[in-house]
Amino acid sequence: AKREIAVARAEKSLAGARQDYARDRLSKTTLTAPKDGLAIYSDPTDWAGRPVATGEAIIQIADPTRVLLRIDAPLAIGETLQNGARVRMFLDSDPLNPLEAELMTASYYAQPTADGHMAYEAFGRLQSSDKGLPPRIGTRGVAKIYGGTAPLGFWLLRRPITIARQFLGL
Repeated sequence: AKREIAVARAEKSLAGARQDYARDRLSKTTLTAPKDGLAIYSDPTDWAGRPVATGEAIIQIADPTRVLLRIDAPLAIGETLQNGARVRMFLDSDPLNPLEAELMTASYYAQPTADGHMAYEAFGRLQSSDKGLPPRIGTRGVAKIYGGTAPLGFWLLRRPITIARQFLGL
């Protein structure tokens, strides 16, 4: 009987070590965020069976009350983007009620978009709206960016001037 007690103690010790190991592994798989918000990630099937490198971004945490507009501005108007410009956003889900925004920043270099075109990435901050609810994260639409005033001759000749600049490399 004394021999069986020694075996039982050894099995208990082994089970405790396995439990500690499992608890340690579980603590390494739990993700915590420094702030509350919505977890935004790609399709979960993209991650199945794929190894993850240390420091690789898996999810993004977004505050649903602080929504920014991300605008892909075409190359033709990229030079005229100015901070503080007025923006009207026509959402695909509600095109008859545009949202008012103000342009915060615009990138200096054009980047390829998902559809293969080159565009400047700009961000706009929503103005307070009558509805009180910001649009849902990920909602798409069309934005109209308003610039400053310019002489009529410039607006009539802006396309030929752009083509000439591209041809001459200016």
